[in-house]
Amino acid sequence: EENGCKIILENGGLKVVRGSLVVMKGVRHRNLYTLMGETVTGDLAVGINRSKDQTECTRMWHMRLGHMSEKGLSLLGEKGLLKNMEKPCMEFCEHCVYGKAHRLRFSSSKHKSRGILDYVHTDVWGPAPVTSKGGSRYFVTYVDDHSRYAWIYFLKHKNEVFDNFKCWKAMVENRTGRKLKTLRSDNGTEYTDGAFKRFCDQEGIVRHWTVRGTPQQNGVAERLNRTLLEKARCMRSNSGLGREWWAESVATASYVVNRSPHSSLGGDTPYKDMQKESMVIDFGV
Repeated sequence: EENGCKIILENGGLKVVRGSLVVMKGVRHRNLYTLMGETVTGDLAVGINRSKDQTECTRMWHMRLGHMSEKGLSLLGEKGLLKNMEKPCMEFCEHCVYGKAHRLRFSSSKHKSRGILDYVHTDVWGPAPVTSKGGSRYFVTYVDDHSRYAWIYFLKHKNEVFDNFKCWKAMVENRTGRKLKTLRSDNGTEYTDGAFKRFCDQEGIVRHWTVRGTPQQNGVAERLNRTLLEKARCMRSNSGLGREWWAESVATASYVVNRSPHSSLGGDTPYKDMQKESMVIDFGV
């Protein structure tokens, strides 16, 4: 029942079905039912069990890594960053179908910086249809163009963006020993505010703007937001959590994305590019 199966007894036979698929059949002998099939032994049985183990391992990592694609799992497995993962064996995932709605693709970024904090993309998402458990309705993201490492902060009001930006800038410059050079954003009022612009002028930060009504021009930040929200929906669908848990789900998705292979990094992870070290993911398994 946990796997969506049910048993049908009719005409002296037994069927185990999952939807319209017949999983197993059996025949009745007196008061017992005997399943039809053959018992597999020896090396073949070991191979089947190993395949089942890999399928179960893949399913677990797929869920725990925010419903990561099979390609992503393969890259992490090849680098030895997933414990107990040899070669992923992905099955159909209904939660991915629900959470990853089809959207038009964003074009590839034409800009590629040479160093950390040389170029940062930022965007604000919200308001959320449901207030989070912590009282938030928005989140703001900052994406380093060089490493693709992302930072995310949850806000109760949109006018908190400027204060949040100043705190983030001080933190990240202190940790990296580098200065923020260029900031790319849309023309939202939270970014065009006079105080925000004066602060950037005083700090020598160059501003790059997108044309109003063209989110694709801020593709890196917009694409990240879409990825975070899709992963969050998949995880909530899989776990049965309500929509009020959206912030916790998005925060988890951000943690996972920073530790997932990125195409612009040649399959490396933003975490490795930022921290200059790999991270073996264990989760206690």
